Amino acid sequence: MLTLSIRYINFRHAATGYDKFNAPHGNYLIISKMEYASQGFHKAEKGDPVIGLSELHGGNKIGFPGLIMYSDKDDNNVYQLGGTSNSHHPNMGSFAFAKLVDVDAFFGEWAQASNMSSSSHTTYYSGKDITENIPTAGTATYSIKGFNDYYNYGLMTSELIANFAQNNLKKSFSHSALTMNIDANINGNGSFSGKFSPFN
Repeated sequence: MLTLSIRYINFRHAATGYDKFNAPHGNYLIISKMEYASQGFHKAEKGDPVIGLSELHGGNKIGFPGLIMYSDKDDNNVYQLGGTSNSHHPNMGSFAFAKLVDVDAFFGEWAQASNMSSSSHTTYYSGKDITENIPTAGTATYSIKGFNDYYNYGLMTSELIANFAQNNLKKSFSHSALTMNIDANINGNGSFSGKFSPFN
């Protein structure tokens, strides 16, 4: 599975959006928004995007700024945090994620193993200030980045072309091992749905 980031936000609102792609069995990822303000390592304001694990401290969630403080950032501006087996953070797994510039929106992947070399990952996104205000005419080109086995292949990159008069998104994006064709409809609430066709 993969997550995408459209690196252009035209409108901002207070809502928080989030989702993940995995089945909730064993130790699984929790993506949501903060229900109350929290300080310290778990620092987050009410409504902030947060992340947690079902088997780590009873599913307590942490704000992404807290996770960033303990992560290493590489040349692609991807934050990486490896797993640990110590008593304070057992079963943490490994994280690789990125943040949109000037927006509290995050996307990435998580592996249950102590490093990202595992072939089984959970992808996710979480962010504030989502919008449902979509233009009704014209076109726009969006620079995008996506996660699909970042440890082995790096980020997927390309540009998406949105036609707001015809309500569609088209293009392909890739990394060294995979190319994905996108042919999607832009929905009235700002989301999009359609065909994501892989080919090597």
